[in-house]
Amino acid sequence: MHPSAGRSGGRGVLRSRNGLRGLRGPLTLLCLLVLAPTLAGCGASPSRTARESIAPTLDPSRGPAASLRGGSLQVDGPPVATVDGTAITRQEWADRVKLIRYRYDRERTRLQAQVAAGEVNEQTAQERLMGLASNAADAESVAIEELIDLALQGRLAREQQLAITPADVDAALAAEVRGDPAFLSELARSLDETAYRRNLEAEMLAAKLRTEIVDRATAGTVDQLRVSEILLQGVEENEGGTDRGAIRASHIVYSPKDDWENAPGLPLDDPAWVEAQTQAEASADTLKAITDPVARSQRFAELARTESDEAMTGAEGGDLGWVSPDQLAPEMADALFAVPYEVGDIIGPVPTEFGASVLLYVDRRSPLAERVASVQARLAEPDADFAAIAKAESDGEEAARGGDLGWIAPFEADPAVEDALRTASVGQVIGPLTLDDGVHFYRVEGRETRSLGPEQRESLVETAFDAWYQPKREAAFAQGLVTIADDAP
Repeated sequence: MHPSAGRSGGRGVLRSRNGLRGLRGPLTLLCLLVLAPTLAGCGASPSRTARESIAPTLDPSRGPAASLRGGSLQVDGPPVATVDGTAITRQEWADRVKLIRYRYDRERTRLQAQVAAGEVNEQTAQERLMGLASNAADAESVAIEELIDLALQGRLAREQQLAITPADVDAALAAEVRGDPAFLSELARSLDETAYRRNLEAEMLAAKLRTEIVDRATAGTVDQLRVSEILLQGVEENEGGTDRGAIRASHIVYSPKDDWENAPGLPLDDPAWVEAQTQAEASADTLKAITDPVARSQRFAELARTESDEAMTGAEGGDLGWVSPDQLAPEMADALFAVPYEVGDIIGPVPTEFGASVLLYVDRRSPLAERVASVQARLAEPDADFAAIAKAESDGEEAARGGDLGWIAPFEADPAVEDALRTASVGQVIGPLTLDDGVHFYRVEGRETRSLGPEQRESLVETAFDAWYQPKREAAFAQGLVTIADDAP
């Protein structure tokens, strides 16, 4: 097991600070290929999974579209899906698959020409192609998801009195032809124009809905809440493990031959192991001789940066972050968790398969369940000081400010807590609420109608539509308004 550990993250309630994953569907393609000059905030990057699952290429003889181009879909049979009683036919599905693959091939060809002309470098071209490549690789399943979203968003758009006229579609199509005179002839080899217009109209209506919702969320003044937060984070244990709390520690690794990566394969009778142990003992003796804990910690960080053979943590002064026993090499876990220590204590050297580690004890915290119960009890006390408790207990980045998250506008908060925040009275504490990044307590500090700040406006442009649409989408599935054929991919 690697002796160092990763760090837990999370920023609490705010979507923009929490990296909320937005819905990525048909609008992404539309923004790339049709409406990019006229739509603000419609950019979308592929997910990490998509980036790892496909490596796009500018070579037209390779890539997902090339490998799938010869396939055909069965267009007869029952609907591939239904949305609120309206069927998505197999022909519509097949047309959407063709359109996804066509758009990938067209964009790749366009980027090839730009790279050849020196207008775009290849790295930029690959980045632009990534989202389309992912869609092309999984076109049959992606097409169903996109058609469902287009149908749901079309219904919601009509409820908002929004519409796209045939003249709007004509104008969009004419703009494509002006930008690429060969567009229609190339399109005809993949998809007939009627099917393309049908898809384009649905995409334009979805884009119009997005613009309407974002404009509404970012226009004028809105009701905002001033919120403070206490975030308590646990440390991931191995599957089936028990939360035994966590320790904050740092380490300096002295590896045989100064080779941390290859140390586990070095024979134990190699003299380099003794040399590494001797170096570690000298370092530990030097640190233990420093009586002031603050000065000792500072010297420890200096030595970690200059002497540790584990470069990643060494660059950060040896900091391991908060670690549980299961995240450490067994020898280090036994040494750190065996007995209570004082802040600044030096432990070791501890031998591991990577060498000899000198450890600095920083702090210890109880298992998450105990911490939650303790915070609950403190908050329940008369005249409980939320800010003081946040400074003492919270793992959030705002802890030093008493947990102050600032002003939060509609659609900025995680949907799991937004309703509770909006109905809470000033001074009310909400929680504990368990979210992906930990257990949260919130206190509503104030309520005002106020203008959005620049940072709020920027984040809402990216998140407001997804925050508005996602609950409606989930409700449609939960209510059985969306069905998908058993044989759909």
